[in-house]
Amino acid sequence: MSPLLAAIDYSIFPPINATLNGLSTVLLIVGFLLIKSGRRKAHQAVMIGALVSSALFLACYLTYHYGAGHTDEELDAVLAAFEKCGKIVGII
Repeated sequence: MSPLLAAIDYSIFPPINATLNGLSTVLLIVGFLLIKSGRRKAHQAVMIGALVSSALFLACYLTYHYGAGHTDEELDAVLAAFEKCGKIVGII
């Protein structure tokens, strides 16, 4: 790992990721409403904003998971969630 990535405090990324993902969602909804109302130029601007916020989210998400890695507890939580879903639908 590079010294730059080793110096990053990765705990800042989850709230940044959530904010960027939420912003993308809001922009997509606004863009949908704009195109339905026939405002093409405004729709285009909002869609560009959604694309940029989604790209920033992806960059931050990948940086976080590259640097922070994963723990066995995370894997155990995911497996437990799948098991719980399987029991709910009667698969397991």
